[in-house]
Amino acid sequence: MDRLRVLASRVFGLFGKRNSDEDFDAEVCAHLQLLTDDNIRRGMNPAEARCAARREFGGVEQTKEAYRHLFRTFAMPYEHCVKTPDSPLSRF
Repeated sequence: MDRLRVLASRVFGLFGKRNSDEDFDAEVCAHLQLLTDDNIRRGMNPAEARCAARREFGGVEQTKEAYRHLFRTFAMPYEHCVKTPDSPLSRF
């Protein structure tokens, strides 16, 4: 049930208020920190763990651009569906 709730939250999040760049930066940093922590638990020193986390995560700017592209191509065309008062999705 938790997975369904997470999925629903992500889908509705696409149609809600768009995250600002600062919010997305914070999310990327949180992911990098989680990967770094995992690497430290595996026995790496902190500097090696950060480098490995960045390699595993990939390019931060490329990830941001992919997110923006996804939003422009998927969410923006349907955003008006949620914002109209008579839309069934506006009840959520």
